[in-house]
Amino acid sequence: MQLLTAGTDPSVTYGDWIADDTFDVMSRVSEIQLPTMVVCGAEDRLTPVKYHRYLQARIPGCQLTVIDAAGHWVFWEQSEAFTRTVRTFLDELPVTAGR
Repeated sequence: MQLLTAGTDPSVTYGDWIADDTFDVMSRVSEIQLPTMVVCGAEDRLTPVKYHRYLQARIPGCQLTVIDAAGHWVFWEQSEAFTRTVRTFLDELPVTAGR
């Protein structure tokens, strides 16, 4: 599989890594009051499953889906499973006025 970011300007990649390293709101995730789902690949080494379990434990009602045979780019590596997961989550959201 070709690396998804192979054609990305190195300065963009660098900026992304700096943003990832400096942006931290983990102490506030329990304030999320909307339906939330986190999806990760079982083999993700950049943001391992344990970090997704952290979110699941701290965001009220958060649903976690771990997709096998996928790493950090789960939406690319297992696109059908990812799409099915997201569609199921969205289909199960309660219907509200104005939606």
